Amino acid sequence: MDAKSWAVLISMSAFVLSLFSIFKTHIWNSLKFNCRLISFDWKIEKNNNFCESKFLISCSGNKNLYIDKLFINKGDDTSFNAKSKSVDVQKLLKPGEIEEFICKMDASIFSHNETYSFIFTLISADTDQFHCCLKMSTKEQENNNLIVFAKKLGSGHFSLHSFSFLRMKKVYQSRSTRRQN
Repeated sequence: MDAKSWAVLISMSAFVLSLFSIFKTHIWNSLKFNCRLISFDWKIEKNNNFCESKFLISCSGNKNLYIDKLFINKGDDTSFNAKSKSVDVQKLLKPGEIEEFICKMDASIFSHNETYSFIFTLISADTDQFHCCLKMSTKEQENNNLIVFAKKLGSGHFSLHSFSFLRMKKVYQSRSTRRQN
C-alpha cells in the first residue's frame, strides 16, 4: 500500500471513531437499576418489634438515578396504593455506584407463609418515574409466635436505553401509573 491509501484508511478510521464517540456521548442513554434483598432479620429494640431488611442497590447505566421511596405490599400486587406501606429511601446513585440500604419496618405488617412485594420508585435525570419490584416469601412457622423468617429473598432489575423500543412501553406504563396516583 502506498502513502495515499494509508492516509485514506487512517482518516476513515478516525471518522468512524469520532461518530462512535458522538453517539456514545450525546445519543446513547442507558438507565439500569439492580436491587437485591440480602437479609431479612427480626429485631427487638426498646420493647418494639421490627423487621430490618437489607438491600443492595446499584446503578449500572450511564445516567444518574434517584431512588425516592420503597413501597411494601402484601401479596403479588406490584402497584402501590393506599394499603401500601412506604419508606423513604432518598438516595442518588451515580453510574457505577453500589450502595447498601437498610429499611426498618414495623413487624406487624409481616405474617407467616406470605409473599411480599417491595417496589422501588426510581426517578431518572429526565424526571421520568419508573418502578422496580422484587418479591420475598416468608416461612410457615411451627408456632404462631411473632417472629417471621424469610424463606426466599428476591432481586429486581430495571433497564432502559435509547434504542429499546419494546422496553419504552415501560415508560408509558409508568407515566400512566403516576397519573393515577
